[in-house]
Amino acid sequence: MPEAVEYKYKCTICGKIFSDKDIFKAEKKALHCEQNHDIVYVPLQKSWVRALIGFIQTGEKGLISKELMDTLRSYR
Repeated sequence: MPEAVEYKYKCTICGKIFSDKDIFKAEKKALHCEQNHDIVYVPLQKSWVRALIGFIQTGEKGLISKELMDTLRSYR
């Protein structure tokens, strides 16, 4: 009967590879890694992303709308 040598799973955030002979342990380690990254996903419209980039490049506060600021503040 074939023997499992190793199963590999990669954290999609940092790219670290976790391997184990037990497929479930390898997957659990990678999932745990992903969940421990301090990441917040914020839904932004494309126009908001362009405005943020413009603000970062120029410092022009007028590029940031009230709606964008309210959205960003809700994820503090």
